Amino acid sequence: MSRRERIVEFDILRSMSILLLFFHHSNAYELGLLGHPLAPLRPFVGTFVLGAFVFVAGYLSIRAQEDLRGFLRSRISRVYLPYVVALLSFIAILGVRLSARELVIHLLGLQMVLAPRLSHPIDTLWFVGMILPFYVLFGIAARYVKHVLYLVLCLVLCTAALVLVRTRLGLVEDRIFYYLGVYAVGLILAKTGRLQALTSPRWFPIKAAVWVLGIGLLTMYSDHYRTILSPGLVLSIAVFVLASILLVLSVARLPTIRNLCPGLRRSISYAAYVSYLLHRPIWRIVYLVYTPRTPTGTFLFTLTIGAPLVLFVSYALQKGYDLLTSNWRI
Repeated sequence: MSRRERIVEFDILRSMSILLLFFHHSNAYELGLLGHPLAPLRPFVGTFVLGAFVFVAGYLSIRAQEDLRGFLRSRISRVYLPYVVALLSFIAILGVRLSARELVIHLLGLQMVLAPRLSHPIDTLWFVGMILPFYVLFGIAARYVKHVLYLVLCLVLCTAALVLVRTRLGLVEDRIFYYLGVYAVGLILAKTGRLQALTSPRWFPIKAAVWVLGIGLLTMYSDHYRTILSPGLVLSIAVFVLASILLVLSVARLPTIRNLCPGLRRSISYAAYVSYLLHRPIWRIVYLVYTPRTPTGTFLFTLTIGAPLVLFVSYALQKGYDLLTSNWRI
């Protein structure tokens, strides 16, 4: 995987993740399949989707080889400004209410760092409140710390500092610890160039075994999911997410998969971030026009009408935004 070429496997991973997100945020878990409830899938689907986005963010935060100014400029234009638009849409369309203090905290992207004591992260948008501090702490550190071992030490010290802040001040939301290791692994794999070796087909049986182990570990801690922060839960999330990602990327390297609907795959991947940010407001508008009367009807309507509409609108918005910002000098 060349550092300058587009990573086709990441397009596949992003496309898969955003489609699973639509499933996750529909009412699928109220339904069953062949007499079995789908609700037990919730922690696995949600953990994988967010973990995949975090991993890609970590990998791409160093892969571009931008200087610090270019790195910060690109994150402001590509990540932060669309997030601000999404935040305003949540307030205007979904009726999210924030105090003046919380609004400032959310605009600064600090809602996850200052939670739960000073802020209450918003569903979906909390991801950006997590990824922005990761960019600041680790994306910047990776540009100044050249040796990988020193970078790992720096990541460990940053993590220890976050644990200290949580212990002493009651700040830093649990989900930061859930996904911090996933982001760090993505960053380190980009730094070392080891991702291609790890996604080689010859490692497939080992990755499958680790994936099964991750499922087992996450099942053990599923009752504690998002209720009790523990080292075992953090480890189970990291093992499950990273094994799942490596499996997906390994399968994505197969010629049959790489050549499957390349135009559609690129389009979905291109629209993925805006789709993530805006799918809830767009669905709310759609439901004002037509509201299904049954859980099954809601599920089918969301996936057959709501999801394609989100992708179409998000692709158009992303395209327009890229044209608008192509000549910006931040």
